[in-house]
Amino acid sequence: MFRNFHGKVILFGEYTILHGSKALAEPLKPYFGHWIIKNDKRIAKWFEWLISQDIPLDKDQLEYCKEIYSFSSNIPIGCGLGSSGALVAATFARFALNHKDASLELFAKMESFFHGSSSGLDPYISYKNESTLISSGKVESDLSTNMGLNTFLFNSNTPRTTAELVEWYKHERLNNKQFKKLSDEMADINNEIIDSIIENKVKRQLDLIKELSLLQFQFLNKLIPSHVQKIWKEGLNSQDYFMKICGAGGGGCFLLFSQNELIEVSGNPILRIKN
Repeated sequence: MFRNFHGKVILFGEYTILHGSKALAEPLKPYFGHWIIKNDKRIAKWFEWLISQDIPLDKDQLEYCKEIYSFSSNIPIGCGLGSSGALVAATFARFALNHKDASLELFAKMESFFHGSSSGLDPYISYKNESTLISSGKVESDLSTNMGLNTFLFNSNTPRTTAELVEWYKHERLNNKQFKKLSDEMADINNEIIDSIIENKVKRQLDLIKELSLLQFQFLNKLIPSHVQKIWKEGLNSQDYFMKICGAGGGGCFLLFSQNELIEVSGNPILRIKN
């Protein structure tokens, strides 16, 4: 019950996983949550919804615990770091009838309570607590993801709503041919980056990440707040770092990749999460 469930960061494959691309993600160790004994109306509402769904959980235990459980977490909400995924993972771990039922499909169904549409990847990573690759619908965990590049996390301090942004993306793919073409191109670049990481081709990674950063800056600018666009452009111009969307974008956190060990934005150091 008191195990920590970590947040996550999708290094590559955000959005494009929804239309078949590879995705590479891993737990974010500094951020986590766990169950505590405390009345929490938000958790009670969550449990009541689960009880009403055809999901293989212990409904009697959910009913019993809905008035006495709360989820204590330091994972920032609405930042693309898997706050709801950690809660879903913790819920499954505590109330699953059979832990062999763990799957992307089941976790996606559970997380739909929060986002309306989900790949299930966030809770899967939190539950497994391992680096995870999604490829051709198959899941591989416990991977070595030593990129040879430093990865940083920048918090835009801008709120966003994941469900609305995901629906916008899906709508544009269905109704805008140019958007679909560019999102397919983004998927191809994501796949190449992931392959270069697995093959440990650092120079190739950097070139592709630069290409991805420029593509997202040009056609996903709706998902980049204006003050972040300035920082993003500075990285592209100086080539000291390259930014990309983290999770749904639109606000929350963004990722920076660099060969440098320290990156500063407006004079403030940015949190390095991986090297």
